[in-house]
Amino acid sequence: MVLDVRLNGGGNNYKNKPIVTGIIESKKINKIGKFIVILGRRTFSACQNLVNELDNYTNVIFIGEPTSENINFYGDNNRVELPNSKIPAYLSFAWWQDKPQWENDDWLAPHIAVDMRFEEYRTNQDPVLDTALAFSDDNFITDPMRYMTNLYMAGKMEQLATDTKRMIND
Repeated sequence: MVLDVRLNGGGNNYKNKPIVTGIIESKKINKIGKFIVILGRRTFSACQNLVNELDNYTNVIFIGEPTSENINFYGDNNRVELPNSKIPAYLSFAWWQDKPQWENDDWLAPHIAVDMRFEEYRTNQDPVLDTALAFSDDNFITDPMRYMTNLYMAGKMEQLATDTKRMIND
């Protein structure tokens, strides 16, 4: 299953829950290599919350470009009137925190980075979608540091050396 949220600028966070729980409940989809989300520089706001939750609770693989927003961020706005000019301004007031502060980052980075050049866009090519549709690795490692730490803690030094070398070369 491929979910493309590259152009999703947000909306209503309360609509995320059935998507996330539906993916969690689907034994066919919630497996490494079976659920791919395409990210992009216009993945923003409530959609940032969605991809954060998918990252937290599913076996998703992200492909594309980083999202355009901090993982934890201020959102939703209230109208305020500037006191002297009376010009209306809209200020974000709600703090959305889907991950602990030590996991905050400037964006959610994809597992597999793929961008699109203007010429590809102009000629109606989509290398990001092509990469997602061609993906077929059921043993993809979504968290290399945790994987290597687990090998180390289990005393599997030979496999650690082999797998680390393979990951660095990839």
